[in-house]
Amino acid sequence: MLFQVFAFNLIVLLAFVFLGFYPCRLLERKTQTVGILTKAFLSLFLGYILFETGLAIIETKGHTVQWLNIIPIGFLYFLPDKISLKTRDNQKPIHFFIPISVLVFACWYFTKSYAFDLQTIDKYPFIDIVSYAATSFGLDRSGTEVSFADAAIYNPQPSQINLYHFTELWASAGFCKIFGVTSLWSMCFIVPVFLFSIIGFGLGSIATERKEPAIFSILLIVVFCFSNHKLLFFDDVFLLNVLDLHGLKLSLIIPCFLFLYHLRNHRQVLLLFLLWMPQINILLSVLLGLVIGVYFFTTFFTKEERISAQVWFAYILFSLVFLGLVWSGKGQSGGPAFREFSIQLALHTSFNYTREAFFNLGFNYWAVFIVVAAAVSNWKYVLLLPPFLFSKGVFKGLGMVLPVFQGFASEIEVVLLFLFLVLLNRKFKIFHARFYLGFAIIVILCLVAGIGYALTGFMDFEQIFTLVAASSIFIVCFFLFESVEGQTGFLFLIKTKWVKWGLASCVLVFVLWKTIRFQRALPFDQKFYNEITMELESEKGDLFSAYISNRRYSPFPLHIKAGFPLLFTFPTAFSTPVTMFEDSSWRGKDIAWHVEQFPFYSFYKAKKRGFPDGDLPNLKGQFLKEKKIRFLWIDEGYDPNKLSFLDKSVKKKFITAADHLEFWIIDPEKL
Repeated sequence: MLFQVFAFNLIVLLAFVFLGFYPCRLLERKTQTVGILTKAFLSLFLGYILFETGLAIIETKGHTVQWLNIIPIGFLYFLPDKISLKTRDNQKPIHFFIPISVLVFACWYFTKSYAFDLQTIDKYPFIDIVSYAATSFGLDRSGTEVSFADAAIYNPQPSQINLYHFTELWASAGFCKIFGVTSLWSMCFIVPVFLFSIIGFGLGSIATERKEPAIFSILLIVVFCFSNHKLLFFDDVFLLNVLDLHGLKLSLIIPCFLFLYHLRNHRQVLLLFLLWMPQINILLSVLLGLVIGVYFFTTFFTKEERISAQVWFAYILFSLVFLGLVWSGKGQSGGPAFREFSIQLALHTSFNYTREAFFNLGFNYWAVFIVVAAAVSNWKYVLLLPPFLFSKGVFKGLGMVLPVFQGFASEIEVVLLFLFLVLLNRKFKIFHARFYLGFAIIVILCLVAGIGYALTGFMDFEQIFTLVAASSIFIVCFFLFESVEGQTGFLFLIKTKWVKWGLASCVLVFVLWKTIRFQRALPFDQKFYNEITMELESEKGDLFSAYISNRRYSPFPLHIKAGFPLLFTFPTAFSTPVTMFEDSSWRGKDIAWHVEQFPFYSFYKAKKRGFPDGDLPNLKGQFLKEKKIRFLWIDEGYDPNKLSFLDKSVKKKFITAADHLEFWIIDPEKL
């Protein structure tokens, strides 16, 4: 299996380099890009975008937001070519060991995460990955860009244009077609490995600008790609179980950041490709693109260089095409309901998000990188750590003396942190303009996320600050390693070579140990799922199932799913819940609009008038019969009296005590 994962990803990388070759040549003419590794990265990223864009246009018959990806490349042709200047190229073929190391390690890391023996999958994937796999399958199945897979599968119809993060989902659908794998297999073993490999190429092309041994570049990039919070000396439950599993989400965003970073000295080109950001990830990219766009637009009006007509036309066309796609769509677009706005709640939530961004993500998540940067780049970076500790300590002291301050924890800690950082920078001159821009983006996005939460109460706004903070801090921390004249790290102050290499080896061993001991997923009952797999191999047609769950309410209803391991083998083995109406716990909640996207809600709303009040079992039976659902997942301990309507239809049952779950095969015609 490990070889299969490596072979598939190598084929994808080579194919995308070939696909993006000519667009990269065009970009090279406009920017005078140098460096074999940089060109490989740009070709990869351009090929990736063109591949998923072309597939989306074909599968949706043109009704896709991915049309917007073509606009920057089209208008790039009309920008003037850059005058050729002699630029030093430090990149050599040997530097390809950097992305190759990331590729090999990523293949092992993700295979090991789900298959302990590197052969047989024996662990559950994270629910977010299952949701993305379902959406990817739904895109291909229905030919419409609907982020709710259940709706796409059971009620396929043209929908309004929906900005989400369809880029990697369309790519995953393409990988399924090419390699004949399921969408979950693709989402676990191809998409993340491929994206991490792109990051390896991108970071490698930046790192080679430093005059240092290649081993330091390889070490640095492997650390950045895989360690994340696993470098911490303590195990934080929240970080272990949530943020590392956001690695897939971060890996969607960071390649785009690195792509734009390579265009930083070519502002006209950069402004064009900012238009890609809304399609990469709507949660943060639209606003991030707006912030950076406003920044560059305002700076243009204070300098000799002006925005070219090509860029203005590109933005105008982008807006017109987007509006045209929205107006041409049919159907309804769900979303959280608005509530009475409270400025106090908005500000308090914004401070909470800012504290989480800088303390939990900034300090706990990336503190080790600051220490490593102090070792290899600038010893002064280690001074960034005390402000976090001081602000925590001062706040605790104030809270003990005056308990009233406890109610303003977020506000006080954030203000103290910024005060300490400003005073520190005035004394030691640590930061430059790029860091201030990064901090400003994080603060602005936390403010917008706080306002969004105050308006809707929808907790998904928390992902805005989580993802942008993690992504931005990732890039900011990497900038710490940039070589600056007159700056020296602790490691290079050590004159004894064996001590220097000894310390570097200790860091590498520590990273590998923390990474190997970390388990990404929980094991499942293999015997149970093997028996089901053998039974289903003889079944014909789709294997869609319904989930009768005790968990009728969840902050994210899409998480009410079952039977994930089957999705590695059977592409249609997706489940949909049918128990959300057994009580009213979800009504009036901020996720009510989310629940209303499920197929059974639409069926219930259309059919309930034909059934007596409280006759929910018959409604479930009619839903299963009408949708021809032959398989059920039932939670252990579910009230058997509520299942009596199924008695005549049951053909076979499978039970697992380990996973507290049952799998039933039924004949829907007997309901």
